[in-house]
Amino acid sequence: MKAIKFLALALVALIGMTACSSDDKEYTQEWTYIGNNTVTVDKEYPPVEITCKVTKRENGTLEVEMPEYQLLNTTIGNLTIGAVTIKNIMYNADKGSYYRVYGKDGLQMHFKSEGGHSAMDGDYTFNEDSDIEVKQSNNGVTIVLNYSFGRMPFKIISKFEVAVAKDEE
Repeated sequence: MKAIKFLALALVALIGMTACSSDDKEYTQEWTYIGNNTVTVDKEYPPVEITCKVTKRENGTLEVEMPEYQLLNTTIGNLTIGAVTIKNIMYNADKGSYYRVYGKDGLQMHFKSEGGHSAMDGDYTFNEDSDIEVKQSNNGVTIVLNYSFGRMPFKIISKFEVAVAKDEE
């Protein structure tokens, strides 16, 4: 009988610990933005419409999810720029925005270039100086990724912007 009571108590404790798991994704706010993403590789290319997700965590940091998209007819070919999620973006008072150098995090992105000067197709780790800056306001958001891979001769700058119409008062 003692064994049954012990097992019942252990089961209740296990259920209680599972319900309070710290693995739960908690956040304070979440935004999904649809807007124009302008990419500069060797020059600025026409914007591509994409959907980005920004989540503000309870600790005050942001998490940004950038989707995969295509950029056609660049100097180095048709590009497929893979999805990436960048976490722990802290507010930087000097910049007046959320900012993070994420290149040392070991993050990778699938990148494909075809039909141009250089063929690439694989998962590439960001160079150490790759960074992100996020500026949110009541009028929208601007997200700038500045990154490169390996021995790329220049950086890729991705500038996502969306303006949200103000409510009339």
